[in-house]
Amino acid sequence: MTCARCGGFEVFEHMYGSLLYTGFRCINCGAIRNIQVVASPPSRPREVKPQPHAKCRA
Repeated sequence: MTCARCGGFEVFEHMYGSLLYTGFRCINCGAIRNIQVVASPPSRPREVKPQPHAKCRA
């Protein structure tokens, strides 16, 4: 896979620490991507309705 940050080569790794982590690590820059983020489809942005401020109400 190609790193989105630098365009370098990514390798699949299991990392152990306080949490078990499975993901990709870039050989060039060291950027780490979580495998769950890669596998999940992008979420659609929510529609946010603007709320009037209390001082602006008539």
